[in-house]
Amino acid sequence: CITIEETYTFNADGSGVMEYVIDMSELKDMLPDEGEGEGENMEEGEEDDGAADSLALASINGIDQIERINDEENFRFGWKFHFADLTALNQALNQVLESETGGEEHTFITREGKSWTRHAGPKGMDLSELLGEMGDESAEGMDMGSMLSGMNYKQTFNFAQTVQTVYAQDEVEMASKQVVLSTDLKPLAENSAVLGSTFV
Repeated sequence: CITIEETYTFNADGSGVMEYVIDMSELKDMLPDEGEGEGENMEEGEEDDGAADSLALASINGIDQIERINDEENFRFGWKFHFADLTALNQALNQVLESETGGEEHTFITREGKSWTRHAGPKGMDLSELLGEMGDESAEGMDMGSMLSGMNYKQTFNFAQTVQTVYAQDEVEMASKQVVLSTDLKPLAENSAVLGSTFV
């Protein structure tokens, strides 16, 4: 009922575009109704947080064309930005994917010749904030393992060259220059290593 999506488009020189989206559209009817005033306060807080995150991304050398995704009607939230190189991308990912790092500096994407690697974060993903979006009423009576199994993490990688081989623990779909990996959130709560992958 929740899908987290990482989408990367890499140019031959290492520049590209990254998009990170939390899609909660299937939860829309499950979330408890908020009072009018309470909802306004929540939105105001989200805007303040988003502004701070925008400033953090904008302060990174090599990151530009930052777009905040805040589709409240369809419950889709996240970021899209352009990066000049992998150094800039990794600095930005430490902001966007902080739930995987626990605040520790981490290198998520590396490239060696024709080989690209998406390195998993150093800790299990912290899903407490995400699950909090569902509200206690939505989660009441639900088994946590079953709940996480119904949530998905999807990674899409678009490369300038054709991909011949993929090493990954996730489910893999390949189409020439594109690779799509997917898993449910249950293993990520314990170990984010399943997000590690290499493309050749």
